[in-house]
Amino acid sequence: MAVRFTFLEAAYTILVVVGGLTALIADRLGWDVLKNAGVIVVFLGVIVFGLDMVVHRRAEIGTRYSSSVNPSFHVFRGFGAVAWGIVFVLAGSLFAGYAYLGQHTGVLVIMAGILVTGWGLGSATRATYRYRGTEKPARRLADRLAAILLIVPLGLAILGWGLLRTFAPSVADASAAALKGAAVRCIEFLLN
Repeated sequence: MAVRFTFLEAAYTILVVVGGLTALIADRLGWDVLKNAGVIVVFLGVIVFGLDMVVHRRAEIGTRYSSSVNPSFHVFRGFGAVAWGIVFVLAGSLFAGYAYLGQHTGVLVIMAGILVTGWGLGSATRATYRYRGTEKPARRLADRLAAILLIVPLGLAILGWGLLRTFAPSVADASAAALKGAAVRCIEFLLN
């Protein structure tokens, strides 16, 4: 039975393979510009991979103990799949556009905040456990609690800091100075 790829699956597979091979060959030949172009093409493949999750509202994320011999996945549908898709789109965008974003750190921090928040929201949703051809409900209480209590608040904090850094840099500098001063006073109090 032949494996059928959707258009987006074929696109991200081709982008990753062609970009990866280009980067490897260019690295061997010492062509840095072509190597960088190949790496960017790989990250464009990651973006298309995320778009595939968003469009199909289905994301298969490898479990902690998944391997090439025994692959197993958590399957997210609906909102969870869209959140995971956004994570991959933003991760690919961050790496592909790093040359531009490196000069605009506020934008980089905002995208990182959205990425971490999306990761938390995706992890907080329900999923099934797929191993080989079967799916069953996944018990992921610890993952979901960690996402709700730690990852989403962390992502929102990073996003808030990026927005503050971008739109009110003087307030961000004053806030950073106040936090540093409070941390120093706290450490001094604990040591005395």
